[in-house]
Amino acid sequence: DLFASVTGAPDAGPVELEGVRGELVQFDDCSAVLCTRLVSAELQAELDDLRTQHRELEVVLESSIDGWTIADGEGKLVRVNNSYAQIAGEPVERFVGKTVYELADEGILSPSATQMALERKKPTTVNQFFRNGTKQTLNSSNPVFNEDGDLYRVVTNVRDMSEVHSLRTELEESKV
Repeated sequence: DLFASVTGAPDAGPVELEGVRGELVQFDDCSAVLCTRLVSAELQAELDDLRTQHRELEVVLESSIDGWTIADGEGKLVRVNNSYAQIAGEPVERFVGKTVYELADEGILSPSATQMALERKKPTTVNQFFRNGTKQTLNSSNPVFNEDGDLYRVVTNVRDMSEVHSLRTELEESKV
C-alpha cells in the first residue's frame, strides 16, 4: 500500500486517482490517502484466463479413470484425484499433505514410482500392489524441473491393471 498526501480534499471517503483507488483518512492536522493500485483490464483478463485454465485442468484430472498424483520436490503429495483414491481404497484426505516416504513406511505404497523419480530425477515406471491387495497398478512418474533446474514436482499416472491381469488369467486358463 502506498500513502499519498492530499490537500483540499474532504475529511474521509473513497478517492480515485489515475489507476489508483484509495480511502481518504484524516490524521490530526493532515489528510492522507491509503492507496492500492487498480488491476488493469489486461491483468484482469490474464487472471480470468488463468482461472479458466485451472478449472479445465481440474476437470481433466477428475474425469480421468486413471489415478493422478502431484508431489512437490520433497515428495509431499499436493494433489490427488478421486480415481487415485478409489484405486488405493483410501479417501483423498489420506494422501494429501503426506510424503511418499511416510506412505511407504505405512505400507500403503510399495514400491513408490514417485519416490524413485524423486531420487533418480528421471521418469520411472513400476508395477505396484496397493495395501488393500485388490489392485495391481502400472505407475509412471515424471519429474518436473523449474527454470533453475531444481526438482519442482513429480507427476504420477496410476493405471489400474487388475482387470487386464484378470482377463489374461481367464484367457490362459481357458486355453488349458
